[in-house]
Amino acid sequence: MDSVKVREVVDLYRRYLAGLGVSPGGLSGPLDPLIGAVGAGSSFDADRYVADSRQFFAALGVPEIFFGHDGRTTSPPAVLAHCCQMLPKMREFLDQGRRGKTLRWVGFIRGSVRSVSHDPGDRDEPLQYCLAALDEAEACLAAADLDGAFLRLGFVQGCLFATGRFSIGEMADHNRPAVPEQG
Repeated sequence: MDSVKVREVVDLYRRYLAGLGVSPGGLSGPLDPLIGAVGAGSSFDADRYVADSRQFFAALGVPEIFFGHDGRTTSPPAVLAHCCQMLPKMREFLDQGRRGKTLRWVGFIRGSVRSVSHDPGDRDEPLQYCLAALDEAEACLAAADLDGAFLRLGFVQGCLFATGRFSIGEMADHNRPAVPEQG
């Protein structure tokens, strides 16, 4: 995925959230202190994140369960189990030099965890965080920080998955290059 495709997906999600009537709300503080400031994405230690996440999910007793490509859920146990099963594959991506995909998955896990741990009385909070992440993704792209943009795009996709807005398969389709029309 290149910066042009990231911009396209960011625009897609911004239009989707606007269609839902989501506004930025009263969010304060950093979107996600773990993923760092805009422009600092290249310093993110994906290896350490994968190792730390294994410990986090193990401490919670979360099993590794693939949720599937077509389903949607808002069940915190299902969301966390799906995130947990992503970790071994992330290790493979790092070994293959696929840092961008790994960083999108890191962001996905962060967005998913943020969404299942929000105040259930505020249904829009995860979507407000999506807006903030989209703003940060655009700032990362402007700063030529593709790693930062990947982290934030993944964060948005994690929120959208964990709130039942899109399936894994639908979001994978969003990330794919457009296929030229036959004609």
